[in-house]
Amino acid sequence: MKSIVLLLMACSLILLFAYASPAQQISYTNEGYFACYTRTALQDVLGFGGQMDSRVLDRMLRNGRCVLLPSGLAVYIEETAFDQVKINPVGTDVTMWTTVQALLPTADVPSWGPAP
Repeated sequence: MKSIVLLLMACSLILLFAYASPAQQISYTNEGYFACYTRTALQDVLGFGGQMDSRVLDRMLRNGRCVLLPSGLAVYIEETAFDQVKINPVGTDVTMWTTVQALLPTADVPSWGPAP
């Protein structure tokens, strides 16, 4: 009887940890794109209708509200909203917003990247 109780407790813990830590999707950044630390900053750069305003981007880069993304950076996809994506670079606790075009399509993911 005692072994059955221990077995049930072990199974409960395994199920608890399996559902408590969902796997995150990993993607990689494309060359020549940027990300902003807030969605509002990204929307300010994109402007009305999604047309990027280079003057606003230059100002956001200078004041540290946005950064240029290195090509091939491994990122977790945290959230998506239309053509905007909230990303978290692997190994950091930083989150940023960028466009879906800034991420490589799944078929183009480099083979040298970390396993999901």
